[in-house]
Amino acid sequence: MLLVAVPILAQIEQNKRTFSDGLAIGLDVNRGRIFKHSSQFVIDPDEPSYMLQLTIDKQNFGFKTWHHLWPFSSTGFSLVHGSFGNKEVFGNATGILPHFTLPIIYNEKLNWNFRFGGGAALVSKRFDYQFNPDNTVIGSKLNMLIQFRTGFGFNLTEQLTLNGALTFTHWSNGRTQVPNLGINLPSYGLGLQYHFKQRQLYNYSNADADIKKRIGFEGRVAYAFNERKVAGGPKSSIYLGSVAVSKQMSNLYKLNFGTTWTYNNGIYDFIIHQELFTENERIKAVKGSIYLGNELNLGQLALTGDLGYYIYNPFLDAAPIYFKLGGKYYLKDYYQHRQNYFIGVYMKSHYAAAEFFEISTGVTF
Repeated sequence: MLLVAVPILAQIEQNKRTFSDGLAIGLDVNRGRIFKHSSQFVIDPDEPSYMLQLTIDKQNFGFKTWHHLWPFSSTGFSLVHGSFGNKEVFGNATGILPHFTLPIIYNEKLNWNFRFGGGAALVSKRFDYQFNPDNTVIGSKLNMLIQFRTGFGFNLTEQLTLNGALTFTHWSNGRTQVPNLGINLPSYGLGLQYHFKQRQLYNYSNADADIKKRIGFEGRVAYAFNERKVAGGPKSSIYLGSVAVSKQMSNLYKLNFGTTWTYNNGIYDFIIHQELFTENERIKAVKGSIYLGNELNLGQLALTGDLGYYIYNPFLDAAPIYFKLGGKYYLKDYYQHRQNYFIGVYMKSHYAAAEFFEISTGVTF
């Protein structure tokens, strides 16, 4: 009865609210410097970079199951404009960044939160052999935009908040076009946030039933492509397949342990052209790995992070360990349907060097 009553009461409460309830708009100004994370930087980024963020946030009131697991969380998006130091080489970047904000401390006077988001941005200056050869970090106009932010807010009035934040922002194209070292910008900033109505500390129910912490299984297939190491060179198709065993650790997250096998058409072409092997050339273009993954559940959306180790890698062109960050979108609510289908996007990297951007589909049961 209680499980039936909670959604009904939430729907009644939702009908009482207007669009401006829980809505806030903010502006942050950040200052930092591009982090030189590779020796392949031609120039040292010695000038400060600035970033403006116009942010719109909407508080989650408990209308979905996962809202109860993250009380006082919010969803929203930011319009981000970065003016990089050494502007004649790196230029500017403008993008849009959907994000989630999760509270660590939240009360009537102050808050401490963690925000993460992913979107897309246009970069004004990219590598060019003739006109911009010193930009060895960005090879395309269109790039992914990823940001991690921890922020502190002090309530000046019932509707106005002073914010301070430490932010890490990353621009790259997932090596779809080289060069692609990417721009990493750690920064600090201040800002103001205006709440259209007086903020309230809404009570959240914890009546939702726990997900059974049982063993599950997952399978997925994926496609990716990248450009080899020379700018303007051929692009390679990459095919992936994964199977994993999963364990639900809590309502918030689950662990996956699995194996991924990858076939890279670009490696095969290179082997053939260079005559590196005389037999089993296609098998030499295969990589096999095991990985441990963590999945943070947000209803139909999940954020994932994998740490992998190669167990079969005959063409040794990469580090033995890789990282993969991404997200899944389940076709049905994760908390109500354990047998589910999903689509996902991921970026794979070896330490600070991206290998490819991957699009996948799969099933869990």
